Amino acid sequence: AKCRMPASPGLSPVAATKAPWGTGPACKCYCFAACQNDQVCAELPIEGLVQGAATWAFVKAITACHLTMTLQQHSKVLDGILQNLRRKYRWIQQTPVIQLSSSASLEDHLIAP
Repeated sequence: AKCRMPASPGLSPVAATKAPWGTGPACKCYCFAACQNDQVCAELPIEGLVQGAATWAFVKAITACHLTMTLQQHSKVLDGILQNLRRKYRWIQQTPVIQLSSSASLEDHLIAP
């Protein structure tokens, strides 16, 4: 069976997927990974729960900046939090990675202002 886009009244299926101005939406994509491809993510007992070290640090960095920060600011705070974890768990060898789409920038806000 083939997948079909449901018909929209008054619009062709192709027109329904495009923005009215014809160029498509201005999207910025950010892809966060807990570690590089050749590394292993650490699960640690943090704050009474076993959880992903990078995920925990990611959320802590957002709250440390009171939900308003650029990607670059978040990255610096995240790095500092992970450095503190590495002092306690010296065996952690993971470096978080962020990939940006061509329209994205490190000066973009992580959460819309």
